[in-house]
Amino acid sequence: MPTQWVTLLSDDGYRFIVDMEWAMLSGTIKSMLSMEEGSFSEAESGVCKLQIRSGQVLEKVVEYLQWHARNKNRTEFNIKEFERKIPPELALELYVDAMTLTAGLWRPTFWKV
Repeated sequence: MPTQWVTLLSDDGYRFIVDMEWAMLSGTIKSMLSMEEGSFSEAESGVCKLQIRSGQVLEKVVEYLQWHARNKNRTEFNIKEFERKIPPELALELYVDAMTLTAGLWRPTFWKV
């Protein structure tokens, strides 16, 4: 039986143990944890080494995954309530990493593309 927890690692060594349901909201992490033939080693170990340099940024990604999991069934929610918690100095790096991990799940309103 697969574990209900997964460990996410940043390049600078920060480690976050998160609910599998939250992690699976990321298309990238979901692919890494897929148990299909030819799957990644992360599927067996339950540990995902992500291409995120900063533990501070990964912490915000984890907070977003948690926030999204709690709000995904709501018909209306205000993403700005989450975005207000993002320090301006992390915004650009967070945007780049979030787009890689979520495959477009979150397109921040503060970043006009």
